[in-house]
Amino acid sequence: MRYSIFLIIRMGLALAGSFRTSFAPERGPFEPAGDVVAALDASLGDQLLMRGIPGASVAVIRGSEVTDLWASGVTTNFTSNPVTPDTVFEVASLSKPLTAYAILRLAQQGHIDLDAPVTLDGQTFSTRQALSHTAGFDNTLSTPPTPDNPAGNFEFAGTGYLWLGTEIERITGDSFQNYMNTVILPELGMTNSHFGRADSNDTDLASPHMSMTMPFLIMALCGFLIGTILLGLHGLVRRVLGLTAEPWFPRGIAALALLAGLAAPRFMFGAANFPQILLTNLVLLAAAALLFLAFRATSGTAIRIGAVLGAGMLAGVMLIQPSLPLQERRASFLPAAGLRTTASDYARFLTEIMQPTHLSADLATQMLTPHAEVNADQDWGLGLSVQRGEHPVIWHWGVNFPGYQAFAMAWPDSGDGMVVLMNGGSMAFSLGGMRYGGLELAREAVIAVQGGEHSGYWHNAH
Repeated sequence: MRYSIFLIIRMGLALAGSFRTSFAPERGPFEPAGDVVAALDASLGDQLLMRGIPGASVAVIRGSEVTDLWASGVTTNFTSNPVTPDTVFEVASLSKPLTAYAILRLAQQGHIDLDAPVTLDGQTFSTRQALSHTAGFDNTLSTPPTPDNPAGNFEFAGTGYLWLGTEIERITGDSFQNYMNTVILPELGMTNSHFGRADSNDTDLASPHMSMTMPFLIMALCGFLIGTILLGLHGLVRRVLGLTAEPWFPRGIAALALLAGLAAPRFMFGAANFPQILLTNLVLLAAAALLFLAFRATSGTAIRIGAVLGAGMLAGVMLIQPSLPLQERRASFLPAAGLRTTASDYARFLTEIMQPTHLSADLATQMLTPHAEVNADQDWGLGLSVQRGEHPVIWHWGVNFPGYQAFAMAWPDSGDGMVVLMNGGSMAFSLGGMRYGGLELAREAVIAVQGGEHSGYWHNAH
């Protein structure tokens, strides 16, 4: 019975650390903040710790000019290395609009007909449909990239962008990585950006992080489920067969459930990061167990009060969600998720889209024009999401979980925009389902700085 109570308490702590009652930010008028630094300090800087984010970097665009740069936190938790405007972040799906831009530049040069039919593995689609996520690909990032469904319906499809990467290689005769790093990124003035790892080994890269709550939750859920099922089966078999209760058997089941729970993060997050995840979970688990035993095993008021206070501190750790540094990963799936950049570099890309100097005005307009309807409020252009409204918005998010969360948004009619890059960010539960805490925080920061009211966009982005 005591073990069952301990399992329930442990799972409850983990769930509490992963729950947010609401992610809906306050909506204000379309009125940019006067003091950008103060707005970012209040909306983003003060909230990083509670969202499992060690550091963040922001670039603000006004009138198609990068006007403000802001940075806070550290590149690696438990160190004093500060995030600066020159810090490089992995930006996950924010890579896709750069791949789309490269395709459009090749179309501008006459190398690609966006509407010519392409037949691959029995399915026919066009390059335009691949750019707008309507070519029948899925988001499994499988290679070689092939469509699974007939073209026509919107489905966010990273695999389609892997295919676009192969098209760039076919046309240019160069590797995707080299072409982007030596042609496209320099053309855009993105001098601190690169697809894949840099020759310098990314000394300015902000390290990826993961909230300690997530592996603890996985451990707790796995241990709870396995322990509860096995203990239930043990009791059922014992009653059916009329066997005497053996005290060592439930203890063996408890040990097995504990080992299964500790091993579960290995299969979720890979071998490279398992040692530090295991150590962290063991420390938190030992602290929880000692506090529980201290409370149950003594009648001393002082010890019980101490145990309650200690339990409160442990709960605080889970609620604050301190982040665990992870090993740098191999930058894979380059066309869909492999860009490493700074906030200011990515802001330069957004300004090129809004006020093109290299891409033709017609193709830039097509990039921002709805080509696929996603829902009643949102469409997809050629590489970017387009939100309808009085002030149309283009935007994209990026999540390489665990490790990085990123967000970019711009208003083409005013030339305003904002880029938020983070080297962490939890996944959290809310009444509306599972959400990315870093992305929600980034959206709150956008509203604080740029203002704006954005209908269904706030509910439909994942």
